[in-house]
Amino acid sequence: MQVTKNGGFAALESPDGKSIYYTKFNAKGIWQVPVDGGQENKVVDEPPGDFWGYFAVGRDGLYFIGDPGTSAKHPPGFKFFDFATRTITVMGDLEKFPYHAAPGLSVSPDGQYLLYVQLDDARTSLMLAENFH
Repeated sequence: MQVTKNGGFAALESPDGKSIYYTKFNAKGIWQVPVDGGQENKVVDEPPGDFWGYFAVGRDGLYFIGDPGTSAKHPPGFKFFDFATRTITVMGDLEKFPYHAAPGLSVSPDGQYLLYVQLDDARTSLMLAENFH
């Protein structure tokens, strides 16, 4: 059964099984729609498009990676959107950048731990192949 009407990407089901949270390929934000269909709602304006896969649905809210509001060259930070208060809290900055454009954030069922994919080292090598046919 089709749940979204205006596109959806990187969907996650809520722990209670009542909602689907997702991002959109061409728009910032995290969106929500009931599992049986209905009106979609934009829950938060973040994460930026580059971090589309860096959100997780917990019992009490959404965890995501977004701009911590510090220097533009500073890595992004962890944020939490509380379902009850509908407020966003900055949880802390990341030491390094997450792996670009990959789904990579998860929260433990008790909300005590976040697991994410971090880019430690990126290298490329230019090679020359000789005498091949």
